[in-house]
Amino acid sequence: MKLLLRLFTVTALLIGIEPVLTAQEVVSGGNTYSAFGKYSIEETNTPDTLCGMNGCPYLVKFENSDIVLKVFIWKENGIKKYVALSDDLSVQYVCNKDFIGIEKLSKKFLKHGYCTNDSILNRSQYFHQKIIARGERSDIDNVALIASYYPHLVLKDHDTFLAN
Repeated sequence: MKLLLRLFTVTALLIGIEPVLTAQEVVSGGNTYSAFGKYSIEETNTPDTLCGMNGCPYLVKFENSDIVLKVFIWKENGIKKYVALSDDLSVQYVCNKDFIGIEKLSKKFLKHGYCTNDSILNRSQYFHQKIIARGERSDIDNVALIASYYPHLVLKDHDTFLAN
């Protein structure tokens, strides 16, 4: 009986502490000025793997859409890359000391099943986002820029399908 009580206590403690271990803290938010509505950015404490690189991505959630955007950050050849992945449309933003702007996903992601879906991509917005801001800013500020610009990349007919 004591063993069963201890087992129950340990199980209850583990269930109670699990949300703390995988806690996600909202670090920023704003408006997309699109059908997606407002966004929130959560900093995760849960490591995730992207193409063999480990990191804790930011999660971007939208008020009126089921899309959850995972944003991974790493440096490659002196350039910081923000890879924005979702089930619908994945892109990457590159950032150097001069600007931040969009690119289609690199070919190395294709081996891992990620690519930029051209049938959903609003090409006009894509070309308007080649440079979205000039100068250096923090990672949080860059992810906030991505969160506010990303919804405009989704074609309008697909946008209404995705928006709740």
